[in-house]
Amino acid sequence: MLLKILKNDTVCMRLKMISIFLVCISLASTIDGQLVKKDPVENYEKHVNEIINPFAQEVEERCHVLCIGEGGRMPYDVEEVEVKFWADRKGTIEEARRIIVTSKRSLLCRINAHERVRPFLREYPFTLSRALISIAFVNKHNGRHYTDGSVAYALEAKGQIIYCWENPATDRLEHILEEPYEEAERIVAEEEAQGPLQFGPLTHKRSRSFFSKMFPRKHSGQ
Repeated sequence: MLLKILKNDTVCMRLKMISIFLVCISLASTIDGQLVKKDPVENYEKHVNEIINPFAQEVEERCHVLCIGEGGRMPYDVEEVEVKFWADRKGTIEEARRIIVTSKRSLLCRINAHERVRPFLREYPFTLSRALISIAFVNKHNGRHYTDGSVAYALEAKGQIIYCWENPATDRLEHILEEPYEEAERIVAEEEAQGPLQFGPLTHKRSRSFFSKMFPRKHSGQ
């Protein structure tokens, strides 16, 4: 009788061990499956870089600027893409407008044409409000903004291009003008109809790696 009980206990123990083993295999398969599914999502930043690198080079050559940073909002998909540029010359509203309008147009075109990033876009076609461009103008001798009332910084936000100057009394950027983006597009289109757009020279050609240390890439997850 005792031997029979012991045999039954042994069988029960073996069955429990087999059950635990099968559960572990099932969990491992589930986790592995989730990782396999997640890998492509984690690669969308790679696809964004495939877009930004040639785009930045194109803008650098065409507008005589340098790309100093890129990033955006990418919590679990591509919500926004942002690229920042720098020029070591005095800025004007006219030139800042040309840089922002033509660069946004090019960036948006590249994003929507890139098939591998398309499944990860927050919306397709990607819209102008999600492709962000900014340009900073600085003194080539000290790397600081001019404080003579010329454009120090310009960006597009919420359908407006905001042009700023640096107030020497406060060392803060203040608005010169806020211009509807549609109006900026219209002005640039009229200029393009008259001939090639003009951009100032870039005198200090620093490498992009120099700026990557000053302005590290930021991909916001918020």
